[in-house]
Amino acid sequence: MSVLEALVYLSVWRAVAEARGGSVDGYDARAFAAYFLALMIVHKLTLSSITGNFAHGVREGQIASQLLRPMHPLHFQYANLIPLRMMMGATMLPIGVLAIVLFDARLAPTAGHLAAACLVIPLASFQRALLDSLIGCLALWIVRIDGIRDVYLTLYIFLGGQFVPVSLLPETARTIAHALPFYWVLGYPTELLNGRGDLGDLPAGLAVLSGRTLAARLTLQAVWPRGTRALETVGS
Repeated sequence: MSVLEALVYLSVWRAVAEARGGSVDGYDARAFAAYFLALMIVHKLTLSSITGNFAHGVREGQIASQLLRPMHPLHFQYANLIPLRMMMGATMLPIGVLAIVLFDARLAPTAGHLAAACLVIPLASFQRALLDSLIGCLALWIVRIDGIRDVYLTLYIFLGGQFVPVSLLPETARTIAHALPFYWVLGYPTELLNGRGDLGDLPAGLAVLSGRTLAARLTLQAVWPRGTRALETVGS
């Protein structure tokens, strides 16, 4: 999610709020500004490029050569995430301060919300990296996974709260969002950082993220050896 994309979403929902008399279900222009500012921060701290990079490596034969090395190929991908997220986190600080001033964002999380966000965001980051790894591993069988990746990212946009806060979705869509991992990876930590998240959901959020992170890790362990046996890349 680029800064420009966040600003577009923000502008759209500010306009909707103004057209509806100043607010939409408790979100006025300042609240939308705060939400999308928090969203930008959480998105950058949980950002993962593994799906695209890994699939590209399979097509180009890089993964085949990495299998001959002592380090697991996915560990290369995880190592690359560390400087990426550090850089993104550093660049978001001045942008965030500027956005607060320009859009008069009402970003006022309590100490409890900040503490909860510090617990949730690292787990969300692990969950995102493992989910991206599982999607990327599909390339070991079918090589080109662009369509699958597009569907996966679209689910993040609509069910993770990237286009609109999940609380503003219809009830059925909210239920689906809470049942899938996207909301807990992106939407819930955003609400915490924004100061609107329900602290009563914290135990459930931590349990869901921890449980699904463990499940994704075990699934990846089971999938990897089968995928490497099926690997067929040009030139390998």
